[in-house]
Amino acid sequence: MRICLIAPMTSDLAIPVEVQDVANTFSEAGHMVRITPASRQGLRDAMYAGTFEMVWFAGHSGDEGFGLADGVWRPVDCGRWLAAVGAWSFVANACFSAEHVQTIQQIADVDIVATIAPAGVEDDTAADTALFLARAFVETNSLSQATQRASAGGQIQYRYFPSGRMNGSTQRAADEQVHQDVAALVKVFRGDPITGQPGLVATLNTLASKFDTLATAFDAYRASTEARLDALEKAQRTGGQVQMSPRTASLLMFLSVMMIVLMFWILVRLGGA
Repeated sequence: MRICLIAPMTSDLAIPVEVQDVANTFSEAGHMVRITPASRQGLRDAMYAGTFEMVWFAGHSGDEGFGLADGVWRPVDCGRWLAAVGAWSFVANACFSAEHVQTIQQIADVDIVATIAPAGVEDDTAADTALFLARAFVETNSLSQATQRASAGGQIQYRYFPSGRMNGSTQRAADEQVHQDVAALVKVFRGDPITGQPGLVATLNTLASKFDTLATAFDAYRASTEARLDALEKAQRTGGQVQMSPRTASLLMFLSVMMIVLMFWILVRLGGA
């Protein structure tokens, strides 16, 4: 999934911690993330960069719209922009952003997560909820379920507003299912960054390493055995005897036992992989 994160940059053009944490969460899950400055030029550059399934705004809002570095992003303009980039969902992590939902959804067919607190949302609450929401979305692949979790079942004043015009569309549902299936497939191959469960690639690499270790052990044992047999055959042909000191005999016996134990341990580990 392609995700565009829109946020005001600091005076030294540093990325806000909240946005960086959200970006890292999505990137680790295999999503493509673009961080865009909350400015008219930043929005223009992002629009020409391509399409985005999800757009995430982190900043401030008021009666007129969302705050940009050089003006206000009016709900009408926001809706037009979301439609232009083909967004399916919009997270408006800003003070009382719910008042702009209706205008935006009249223009863009997007599901929206917005705040419903008229007095606004504290910065710490906004940052914490953003990270909870991102992690829940990575785990569930559902913005509705993620909002339910991040808002503690509605106790935190964040709400999910489904798109009004396309709720019954089978094509929309099919497309969303495809994205969920792809995300699940990526998780199978790459592993789950939240639970730490290794993916198929890591498991195969581990098995390959174990097979290499087993093959090396067998090669060493075979070479040692062949060398010993060659020495015995040579002694028989020449009529001589192979002399072996008690110390050498003990060492060979010890190495044989250790080789058998090593191979048994490797086989047990392979069986439990």
